[in-house]
Amino acid sequence: MSNERNRGFLKRAIMLCALAYASHWVRPYTAYEELSIYIYCLWAVTLIGGLSYLKDILFYLPIWFAHRRVMRATGEQGTAHFASKKHLKAAGYLRRKGFYIGLAHQEPMFVEIESNGLVLAPAGAGKGQKFGLPNALYNPLPMIISDVKGANAAVSAKVRAKKLGHKVFCINPAKIFEKQIGASACYNPLLIIEQNWADPNRHPYLLDDVRDLAKQLITEPENSGENQFFRNGSRKLISFAIVYLVTRDGKVTLSDALALISDMTELETSLHLARASGALNGDLSRMAKDMLGKFEDGDRKQLESFREGALQALEAFSPSGALAASTSRSDFSFADLRKGKVSVYIICDPTNAEVYQGWLGLVMKAALKELMRAPDGEPVCFMLDEATNFKVEGLPKLLTSAREFKLRMWIVVQEIEMFTEVYGKAGKDALLSQTEVKIVFGTRSYDTAKYFSDYCGTTSYRETSFQTGRDNRDQITRSVAEKTRPLLLPEEVMGLKHMLVLTDKAPPALVEGVGYNQIWPLQKWAEPNPYFGKKRFKGKIRIRL
Repeated sequence: MSNERNRGFLKRAIMLCALAYASHWVRPYTAYEELSIYIYCLWAVTLIGGLSYLKDILFYLPIWFAHRRVMRATGEQGTAHFASKKHLKAAGYLRRKGFYIGLAHQEPMFVEIESNGLVLAPAGAGKGQKFGLPNALYNPLPMIISDVKGANAAVSAKVRAKKLGHKVFCINPAKIFEKQIGASACYNPLLIIEQNWADPNRHPYLLDDVRDLAKQLITEPENSGENQFFRNGSRKLISFAIVYLVTRDGKVTLSDALALISDMTELETSLHLARASGALNGDLSRMAKDMLGKFEDGDRKQLESFREGALQALEAFSPSGALAASTSRSDFSFADLRKGKVSVYIICDPTNAEVYQGWLGLVMKAALKELMRAPDGEPVCFMLDEATNFKVEGLPKLLTSAREFKLRMWIVVQEIEMFTEVYGKAGKDALLSQTEVKIVFGTRSYDTAKYFSDYCGTTSYRETSFQTGRDNRDQITRSVAEKTRPLLLPEEVMGLKHMLVLTDKAPPALVEGVGYNQIWPLQKWAEPNPYFGKKRFKGKIRIRL
């Protein structure tokens, strides 16, 4: 269409509207005979103008449809798009069942996972307020929550007990916020070793479980290096101490193992006694002979290196420390969670993070081992908040089999690079490939932003360009070309105002994070966060569950 024709079309539209308005305004005056002829003429002109304009509309209508068709991208270079409400409803994410995510298209969004989920949120992004605590306050699944500051337990532990009917155990060696949380429960990470020894049918598992826990106590760094020999020697010494004590007494704690290894005379005596033992089909005797061989060869220096490494790994469980009392017995078994309505908070002392991270990893390892050994019953959720503050040996491999053991694992990290530092590149690849839901609050890493930009895919669009000619008298021409761009640029991922939610069942979704303080009745249920005073955290209600 030419510009001149467009202007004529617009003028006729304005004139027709004016005539129609005038025809309506003068309608009451038809009662006056002397004016009626003029009014009828006005109506006739308006009708003729309307029919003429209808002819123009019929002329331009095919052109308008053709224009829309031309401006619509074909998608040959990319069809990525954000999820609509229809997509989310078809995927079952608006049924208010599962894990709470946020507000999507003015509806609360929930997802159900069968294996693993990832939450990526830099410090200060509100991952606890908008994801961790809403689920701790509302989701009825048996749950194990790592709580590196004690705030999660302070806000939600009583709610899970009173409102969800759970039996709640808070393992709180440092007695963080004890008045609000309550008395600490105790758990011995070697409970599964005691259970293995007590049941002859489980004796074949005992030595492998001991070695696995010893490797958790002395984790293998990403670059093993030459010191791997000495780490293995220290693990063997810890394994011997645990096996010897449990076969002798029927029970064992990490403090007992520390006491045995600390006393060189007692250790040597134990080795001689164990050499004559027939326990575990002679495996204990074989372990003792291996260690005694180093005495007889005069290689005490090497044995002392093994012993020093073992002592360093067990030093946190010295008798005067808080961890010794916390691991002296077991008030529960993690296998109890399979029966349903049981929750466990594992609370660290943030002022002694280096000391507690080894213990937290060991308790998590023991929990996984117990639950994998008893897969029947209810699914169990692991909420691994600040998952890079501790290391669970073999966690990346476990992600590939969580579904079979009915474990729902949420890995909450501040940056993907931090997970890489703890578990290596292979661990990072497993995390990204084995998580069926990824929630991105944002990132400060360009490489991570680039990954999620590529993950979202590319979209096609039509771009209009204009050519003005060589002088002012030339007609302006327009051309349309199809181009492509990422659905989200890396810079846009880094500057997200809403959460980016990536799932297997729907296109990428932009979801608004709404904290528990704006959700009814969670706002009413939640206890005050002791880090921010004694008042409950409240806001304007935006979601009612």
